[in-house]
Formats: sequence, structure tokens, C-alpha cells
Amino acid sequence: MLEKSLKILFDTSDVSLVRKYVLRQFTKLLSGRISLQDLTFAKEYRGASNYRPGACVPVLELTRKWLTVDKRSEPRHGERVPYVIVNGPPGLPLIKLVRSPRELLSDSSLFPNVTYYITRAIIPPLNRCFTLIGADLNVWFNNMPRKQIHFLNNVTPDSTNKKGAISHYFATTNCVACNKKSQQGLCAECSNSPQETVTVLQNKIRLWERSFHEISRICDSCAGHPTNMQCISLDCPVLYHLAKANKDLQQITYVKQVTSTALNIEL
Repeated sequence: MLEKSLKILFDTSDVSLVRKYVLRQFTKLLSGRISLQDLTFAKEYRGASNYRPGACVPVLELTRKWLTVDKRSEPRHGERVPYVIVNGPPGLPLIKLVRSPRELLSDSSLFPNVTYYITRAIIPPLNRCFTLIGADLNVWFNNMPRKQIHFLNNVTPDSTNKKGAISHYFATTNCVACNKKSQQGLCAECSNSPQETVTVLQNKIRLWERSFHEISRICDSCAGHPTNMQCISLDCPVLYHLAKANKDLQQITYVKQVTSTALNIEL
């Protein structure tokens, strides 16, 4: 992102174009359209004995958590351990927000802390360059309109007994068809246009199912045969696309439930 921003600046000498590009990338982050793989840090593990007592190191924090479950799960010395920063309650120490990418892939209630990534990982290096010409990216970010991630209520069995992040519950106030604010699953406008709403929802379901099956075929091709085995390679970009497609697929039950209740129509 820094390289692209500098290229735009040097090629056009127009800071407004840089601003448009940067805000477009911020919007992608805030709307959940960035792959989890692009938000993953990877730091070297130096061995438990090589850290100070009480050291707040993400890799060490994950290792301690893994060791409470399995004493054999300690990473090798020098191994790079991937981690991400997730959303959490206000006031919670940052070290407590460290998670393995696998946790986010398996737990639909966890979301990357995009505000942290923007304000702590992206803006500082950009600002070191652009403050030289009088541009402050913190001001750009603070003045931009915020777009909320729209995930529908997840009613899968493994999620009904979990306490999710606050952002996990925000989406329950959105219309499943148009994403406008609604307390009933469908807004009044969509409820008054049942045929159009059903068409929109059927198209959503069709796209979710097609995306999931197409990505699954890529995994089957990689394995050499159709398989239900769970891929564990965090280096594979298809794994992250499959997880997102699976999350979309899990929303179908809720969409059908809302349609049946609000419109008395079975999809």
C-alpha cells in the first residue's frame, strides 16, 4: 500500500488521488473485503526461556495458550508463528486480542480488529512519508464515512452457545435483503415488495452456494480427488476464500427463516 501510494504521488503529483486510493483501501478493510491472509503477522519464536518474565509478546502469548492444551504444541525455535489481532471489549489489553488465524477461520464470531490495523500498522509508515508534504492520514481516516461489516445472524449449531464480539450482533439489526437498518430481519420497504425481495434473496443464496462449490472444487483439485478433509495450510490463499464462502453459506438458514416468518414464503 505504501509503494502504490508513492507511485501515485510521483506519477501524478496529485495528493487528492493518493487520498482517494488510501480511503478506498480503508473502506475495503472496514467492509470486510480484505483477505485474512493479508492481515496476518508472522513473528519468529525464540523459545520460552529467551523471553523476559511477563513479556507481552504475541507469539509467546499464543504459545502459552497452546501449551495449556497440549504440551507438544510449542513451536520450534526460530519458527515464524502467524497471528492476527481481533475485536474485543473496550479496555482489554491488546495482548489479549491476539489469535491464531485458524481461530478466526473456525469461529464466525471473531473479526479482525481493522481499526488497529489501520491506525497502528498502516497509517504510521504512510504518515512518515506524507507528513513531509503536509498530509496527515489520521485526519483522512477520522473524517471518512465508516462502513459496517454486514454479516447476517449466524444460527449454526456451533455458534448458538458462543458469546461473539459486539460486531457479531450488529448485523442482526440489518435487513437481509438491502442491509438497511431493521429490527425484524426485513425492513418495511422490502416487506412491502415480497416478489422483488424474494428474487434478491434467491440470487444471494445462489451466489453464496455457487461460490462455495467453485472454491471447494479448487480444493478437490489440489487434493487430487473429492475429499472432506479440512485443509490446514495457512499459506494457501484458497483456504481463506473457502472460509469466507462457508461463512456466507451458513447465513442461508437465517435468510430462509426470516423470509418464512416475515413474508410467509419458503425459499
